[in-house]
Order: sequence, then structure tokens, then C-alpha cells
Amino acid sequence: AAHAQHKLWIERLLPMDGPTPSEANKLGCPLSAREAAKLERASQARAAEEAKELARQIKAALRTPAEERSAAAVSLLSTHAEEASRLQAAIEKHAARKAADAANVAEIEDDAEVLREKLATLTDVVRASKHVVVYTGAGISTAANIPDYRGPQGIWTQMKAKAPKGPLGSVSSGSRAGSVDKL
Repeated sequence: AAHAQHKLWIERLLPMDGPTPSEANKLGCPLSAREAAKLERASQARAAEEAKELARQIKAALRTPAEERSAAAVSLLSTHAEEASRLQAAIEKHAARKAADAANVAEIEDDAEVLREKLATLTDVVRASKHVVVYTGAGISTAANIPDYRGPQGIWTQMKAKAPKGPLGSVSSGSRAGSVDKL
């Protein structure tokens, strides 16, 4: 009964958004190790949540064009200049990575004259070579309207759909391994 009264007294004195364990001890409220750990975790969770909310507010202020920012947003950014600078750098890095990804996906097609010049250069290099190895990615064939291999309409996909199923399922990768053509 005494423990229950002590616990009620602690809960009234130290609400969940209340002081840290060290502050509780200063208030003359002795805590058990378990209670102190619980309050410490709650304090850390509050601090993490406050930091997350602050970052959200700073990001919102940074997304607003400088000339349209409210006085509160300007004050927030100046008060937390170091965090705002760090978040601005992260935002710019993310935007640059997104732009680079978009540029990498874009397919570039040369006009006919540039293509003729490149083909002439390539022809000269191939004719002057003793041996030639061409190493390309998967997109080279699909860009030339040659069907892909494993895509939804690819040759492998269509062959797999038509292959009879044996006692162990579909055609194994081991049986396909020997079917690589040599040039």
C-alpha cells in the first residue's frame, strides 16, 4: 500500500512531460532504478520528438522562398542557423541526386549527321583493329527494337510460360546454362 501511494505521489509530481530523473531527485522524490530508467527513456523520447518536430518546421521554412517567409520562419531559421544550414545542405544534396538520376534515365538520340560521324569513326577503329570486343548493356537491344530477354514480353519470359512443367517445376537454371551460344 505504501508503494502504491509513493507511486501515485511520483506520478502526480512527475507527469510524463515532467522533469528528468535527476530533476526528480532534486525535488526530493526518491526514485527506484526502474522508475528512473522509465523517466529517462520518456525524457529521451520527448527530446527526440522535439528534435524531429523542429527539423520538420525548419524544412518547411526552407522550402518557402526567402521573400515569402513569415517573420516566424525567418526567426526560426536565424535561431537555429546551424541546423538550418545542415538541413539545407541535405535538401540540396537530395535534389542533386534526384536530378542526376533523372539525367541518367534520359535516353539521348543523336541527329543523323552526328550519328554518321560517330559511325565513320567507329568503322575506322574497327577496321584498324586486330580484335574487337563489344560490351553493351541491356538497353542497347531494346533501343534498336530488338526484344529484351527477361522483361514482361521478353524471350525468356515467353519461353518459360510455354515450357512444360516437369516433376520439379519449370525448366531449371542448370539446364539453361548450357544453352549459351558462342560467337
